[in-house]
Amino acid sequence: MPPDDKCKSECVDSRFISKGLAFQVLEAARMATDGKSAEEIVARLDVIREHTR
Repeated sequence: MPPDDKCKSECVDSRFISKGLAFQVLEAARMATDGKSAEEIVARLDVIREHTR
């Protein structure tokens, strides 16, 4: 199947399960809806992971 330039995905290691992962997914979705770039989203997820215990 040829690549679809309209759909871009990034693979990130959440390093968490359940609620920690859910928060990251919801934040990434919100940022994507707000028009943020993949690079901005991944950077934000890095910050979230650093502050999640």
